[in-house]
Amino acid sequence: SFNRLLLKGDINLTDRDRISLRFLQDRSRDPGAPTAIAGNEVGTNVDNYNGAVNYIRTFGARETNEFRFSYVD
Repeated sequence: SFNRLLLKGDINLTDRDRISLRFLQDRSRDPGAPTAIAGNEVGTNVDNYNGAVNYIRTFGARETNEFRFSYVD
């Protein structure tokens, strides 16, 4: 089985400050294919996690500053 969870949110803190958050989880469970000898199945269990934060500050019509942070496990 394969399951995916994605959460995302955007927040306007002020007229000049915005923040965006994201969390992603992938989960895969494969018991393996049947084999001639019981117990020799080769399966996989995989869990992947990913998170990100993006912060944008607007100083004027021509100037912005952006900070990005991400985490992968």
